[in-house]
Amino acid sequence: MLVFNPHNANYPEPINSFQKEVFDFCQQWKLGKTEFLFHTSGSTGKPKPIYLSRLSMIESANMTKDWLNLQEGDHV
Repeated sequence: MLVFNPHNANYPEPINSFQKEVFDFCQQWKLGKTEFLFHTSGSTGKPKPIYLSRLSMIESANMTKDWLNLQEGDHV
């Protein structure tokens, strides 16, 4: 398990660009950032930037949890 401490840079160095993006996102989340920039996949054309709020991501995660009927202690 990786534990991120935004005030301590002593976490593992990312081994590829995807892992770096994940580490950066986790650090921004832990620091309380409220809006995040992502890009669409570009499956129908050029990838487009989209902004998602922290609240919308929390609500989406909660709706997914409810739809899958996940309970405390479940492992996914």
